[in-house]
Amino acid sequence: MISSGIQSSQPMADSCTYEPHLTEIAARSLLLEQGYELVKRVHHIHASRDRKEWHICLVADLSFLTPKQFLQRFEEALSVRSAFP
Repeated sequence: MISSGIQSSQPMADSCTYEPHLTEIAARSLLLEQGYELVKRVHHIHASRDRKEWHICLVADLSFLTPKQFLQRFEEALSVRSAFP
């Protein structure tokens, strides 16, 4: 009997999980859902509301972040800014 080298008892999905990474459009949508606008400032992504801005990440880093990571950075930015009025 010829073996293909693949054991059918092991699911393929266990070896690789896929997390989608962000585009600028997706990041903009995430911020809009939270009531904020996305603003680009010289290679930086900021959230904006009521004439205030919070730095979230660099534009270059955006494609390496998952939606969850982006929202975590957003929440961290809000908490840091609110700590210093």
